[in-house]
Amino acid sequence: MVPIRLKKSWSYSILDLKGNTMRNGACALLAVALALCMLATAAFAGDCPEPRGAWPWPYGQVNAVTTAGDFAYFGIDRVLVVADVTDPAQPVVVGMVELPLPATDIVVSHSHAFVGTDGDGLRIIDVGDPEAPFEVSSYMPPRGRVKGLSVDGRHLWVAVDLDGLRVLDITQPVAPVVVASRDLVEVGAGMDIDVIPPFAYLATGVGILILNTQVPDFPERVGWIKASSHSVAAGDGYVFGLSRFGYLSAIDVSWPASPFQVTQIALEGREGRLTVSDGSLLVACGSDLTVLPADSPEAWWAVSPGVHGTGAGAFDVAITDGLAFLAAGSGGLQTLDVAAPMEPTEIGRVETAGTVLDAVVEGSLTYVVDCPYSGLYDYQPQGPCALRILDLISGAAPTEVGSLSILDVPTEIAVSDGLAFVLSEESLRVIDVMDPVSPVEVSAEFWPWETASDLAVADGYAYVTILSPYPGLRVMDYRTPGRLKSAGWIPGGFTDVAVSGGLVFLSGIGNPMGLWIYDVSDPSSPTEIGFSESPGYPIHIAVSDGYAFLAQGDPEGWPDGRPQMWIYDLSIPDSPVLVGTFEATGAVLEGFMDIEVSGGHVYLATVLYDSTLKTVLYPRSGLRTVDVSDPTSPQGLDFYETKGDTERVSVSPRGRVLLADGWVGFEVLDVGDCAGFIPPPSSIRRPGGRVTP
Repeated sequence: MVPIRLKKSWSYSILDLKGNTMRNGACALLAVALALCMLATAAFAGDCPEPRGAWPWPYGQVNAVTTAGDFAYFGIDRVLVVADVTDPAQPVVVGMVELPLPATDIVVSHSHAFVGTDGDGLRIIDVGDPEAPFEVSSYMPPRGRVKGLSVDGRHLWVAVDLDGLRVLDITQPVAPVVVASRDLVEVGAGMDIDVIPPFAYLATGVGILILNTQVPDFPERVGWIKASSHSVAAGDGYVFGLSRFGYLSAIDVSWPASPFQVTQIALEGREGRLTVSDGSLLVACGSDLTVLPADSPEAWWAVSPGVHGTGAGAFDVAITDGLAFLAAGSGGLQTLDVAAPMEPTEIGRVETAGTVLDAVVEGSLTYVVDCPYSGLYDYQPQGPCALRILDLISGAAPTEVGSLSILDVPTEIAVSDGLAFVLSEESLRVIDVMDPVSPVEVSAEFWPWETASDLAVADGYAYVTILSPYPGLRVMDYRTPGRLKSAGWIPGGFTDVAVSGGLVFLSGIGNPMGLWIYDVSDPSSPTEIGFSESPGYPIHIAVSDGYAFLAQGDPEGWPDGRPQMWIYDLSIPDSPVLVGTFEATGAVLEGFMDIEVSGGHVYLATVLYDSTLKTVLYPRSGLRTVDVSDPTSPQGLDFYETKGDTERVSVSPRGRVLLADGWVGFEVLDVGDCAGFIPPPSSIRRPGGRVTP
């Protein structure tokens, strides 16, 4: 198994978009420049914040794949990736182009890739130069999502879940023309299609429709069979359908007008994709690739199939010259030798990273925690999570310098005193990062029956908020090397914590809800010294320059239906005073998921909500910047929309903003030149060991 290699001509370039020049010059692919410039268009006026790059990009799960010649084309979430597979044991990524949404299916004809997306139609990509692919046109069906594609000469057959079938003339890919359409209301929906002239086999969810393709402008119905099918492949006188729940059917179509089912078997897992080649049926389903004889399905019960476990997911498969290319979700793109079909053997792989859950900056290094989830809605990772340490020095592309597997699912990270503190719902792990190349876990504390939510570190103590079953703040002493011990406890319904100047600041959602202030000069005996009730549910907190900033996240409890941020004057800690309120006034609602303060600005990691239903406009999120140079009159700046699920934000004194974008990775933004940014004269430690003014 070989990890991803990048050609020397390829770079995850960090772009200075103000000057429209590439820092890596000719070494960067034009496709990446275009993609990151697209990111910049979402930035507010004056290119501020200024996108400086993303790591790694793309980032997430491989969910669709095809091959053509010496290249494999596969979708990693919102990116189409081109890899040179001349040496299948060492596939080399040579080009990428951004997609508006994740790919559902990919086919290649001549010098163009046709990519179905999960909600943004068909995208047509020129891949004549594999190192610089670019979009030339698109087609948006009136309703529904593109689920399956198949090419026959100059025609592209498109299965659309709500619109049924569309046939496009792609003689001129820059201007595809719809020449036929077919509503499938009477037989289901368009879920997948395979064309083997003179017939097209269309999976409709509840059956398989057989059409004559000899006159593409008028595809005539030839036959129909009821068989649960969301994916379809044809070959050797049979058509094979895979249902949403992993039932594989073999249909005899030697007489297309009267198809009949030969057999049906159950596979482990849910819907996937099929392909037929050289007498073998390859099925990507669940977490396995299963290989069965395609010419004798009636004998499936008597044969032992070939099975390859991906260790992650199995979403799509393509085959060429005895090699199978498997879209394995978080397991990357896996290359298998299937010359002996019943003994598939992995020989190469393009690795992808996991979902970034948090990221913080400490000096020139960035500390990231991520997990290998196989899908956007998975709750359990498909393997061990990790702490990754990256070098971001001098604005160059980030480079991983060290990593360490984490057994739990981390939710937050803080760095202080040469130690990284990794919090999960049920544990706190302390990792020595003095040598970033070889991080070592030195101690840990577990609370298996509790749920932790937030972490702050200062002066030899870690402060952890506990949500359930007994809510409160746990104080942990880490001053003795290799030993983490309990030092104190504050009962209460706290959601977030900040520490500054020997005081602990807590956002509380108990009764009453608001800002709580405790003196922790003696951590074993914390003393409440101040409280101020908030207008709504405060979920997140940050403290800077004598002010506390509280923000709301979830729609529940939003006053007047909109989230707010409240600013408190801490000049007299035992009597905090509400002096300012900020409310986002855009067309959609913004739920604030994390908050940081630096250089006279507040940075809010934001998820967008439907203003009527208060449901998440998934996966839309981003960064809201607020000018708080005058805390009594905070001014909202424009909104920067990110590509992933942004729930964490971290800021360095240099004006670097890191956004943990979930399955997309993390983005780096430069705000040092933004109007109103105040470069800090020096830096102090604040919650989580992050360096902020």
